[in-house]
Amino acid sequence: METENNPETLSNRLNAYLTGNKWTKLRCGRCDVQYYSKTDERFCGDFSCQGGYSFLQHKPKKNRTISEVTNDLEKHFCSNGYSKISPRDLVVHDSTTIFATAGVQCVERMIKGEEPSRIDSLLVFQPSFRTQTLDTLSAETRDSCYAFVNVATIHLHPTFDEHLKHLDDWMSSLSRLGYYVGDFSLVPYSKTPDWGSGPFQKQGILFLFHGLELGVANFCYDITLGGVKGTLSDIGFGLERLTWGLGKRDDIHDHLEVGEYSLIAPMQRYDLTRLMTLMSMSELKPGNRGPEYRFRQAAKIFVDNGFGYSVSEKEVRIATDFWEKITGKNPSLGGIICEINAELGRSFNLLLLRTLKIEPSSEMQKLHPEELFRLLIQRGVSHRKLKEVLGGLHVRV
Repeated sequence: METENNPETLSNRLNAYLTGNKWTKLRCGRCDVQYYSKTDERFCGDFSCQGGYSFLQHKPKKNRTISEVTNDLEKHFCSNGYSKISPRDLVVHDSTTIFATAGVQCVERMIKGEEPSRIDSLLVFQPSFRTQTLDTLSAETRDSCYAFVNVATIHLHPTFDEHLKHLDDWMSSLSRLGYYVGDFSLVPYSKTPDWGSGPFQKQGILFLFHGLELGVANFCYDITLGGVKGTLSDIGFGLERLTWGLGKRDDIHDHLEVGEYSLIAPMQRYDLTRLMTLMSMSELKPGNRGPEYRFRQAAKIFVDNGFGYSVSEKEVRIATDFWEKITGKNPSLGGIICEINAELGRSFNLLLLRTLKIEPSSEMQKLHPEELFRLLIQRGVSHRKLKEVLGGLHVRV
């Protein structure tokens, strides 16, 4: 019979499960946090405690593509009784966040009682986007992508033993991918979050891999599910980070689905194209407020970084092929290219006109940049001046 869920009981049961599987409880010599390890590692595996991404110092065991990792995870979990479900749209209007940020949001309507709860074990590949990345990532960022995929297993109303079984399944899947689980540091934690229906308890484990945070395994209890108190198992990992941890190249972007394209174009350019493609596939239109503003902001960053005023069919096709596999959507390639390029053109025109100290009219903003060049010359801007300004914006004419 399942014992009562409370912090002390669950902590003891987690400890018994881990020590029974030959994990040793240790204390970090730098941050003093308690963690579990299968080695005599003195530090917990956090980025600061490790002094950076020390996993990059090790030789890759398997250099897997992101598509291969996706296929292997799906095959493993579905063959072990998990039901794959469709992800939510990128924009979630009925959630605590504007954009999807985690796989558990796929069952949010069940949690709220708006849909019947499923009691089977679920698997989802959730396209995700955290708005702060547009404010913090730069060309020097090597450990994060603007858009990413959260791979999650979810189970509503599980016992703690069932949650531990899901944890076992994840350990097996990570081993099959090429990880040695003894390289992980497991850091337990507890929180009291509130998703809008009242506070609940969360007992979690953070998976750290020599400086790299790979995922979390959460057991939630005293949580309101469909109007009644229940439990929830939510275990999720970042797909791009899982692939990076295996391949161990210097930059996470080198593991994206770009192939030889990365040899001829800046990776931040493709990363932004990848995000805008996902936004367009999610039927998000550029605008000045709400989620629409983030599309506009991404286009502005693209232009401000000197990436020009258009994306190519090749790079958008690479992105759509990837997101189509994840979302199941069959987008219009031409429509996505037109939508992205229209917004890039608008952002570029604004930048050019402000550089020239010309007040941008709404008509000027809508022109194709090359049409704007001709209009400016007709209005008296010299060829030399225009070429000088465009050169400063890294655009050849």
